[in-house]
Amino acid sequence: MAEIVKMYRNKIRLNKPNDIQKLLARTMNMLIDDEITEGKARAIGYLCQIMFKGFETIDLQEEINELHRFVKELEKSSENGGW
Repeated sequence: MAEIVKMYRNKIRLNKPNDIQKLLARTMNMLIDDEITEGKARAIGYLCQIMFKGFETIDLQEEINELHRFVKELEKSSENGGW
């Protein structure tokens, strides 16, 4: 009797942190079902960690840029007698 192996055919796009969570959940399920090796699961987990840190860095940079714009606005308004 042929063994049925469920494999995910669709590649996951990792455009946001939620996508990383989906990939990790998929990886955990595949590991539990013995569809991938522990080494491959560890590699995916490690790469997801790196990508997640990248998303955090991007978010922090956006917040810093926003704060810079806010400070410049305050400086302009204080030069014009606003504060």
